[in-house]
Amino acid sequence: MTPQGMAGASSSNGFASFHVLAFEFTGLCPAGIRVLADAAGISVDTPINLHAVMAGGAEFRGKDARGISHLDFEAIDAAFPDAIAACS
Repeated sequence: MTPQGMAGASSSNGFASFHVLAFEFTGLCPAGIRVLADAAGISVDTPINLHAVMAGGAEFRGKDARGISHLDFEAIDAAFPDAIAACS
């Protein structure tokens, strides 16, 4: 995403930051969420397309889930124990 695209997405109702979504899904502290973002190779401020993560999102409808395809979920899962430890 270009810097202009990220700026536009950050002010859109269709996007939320990785930090906001990670907190909603995990309840981790900011340091733990930073561990997950680092593992995924993104910033905690990276905008996530909310339509791609909703139950009826793009992938569910047979479309490419580009809104989250840049996330390395294997790396995020592997970093989860370290993220929990960062919050202790």
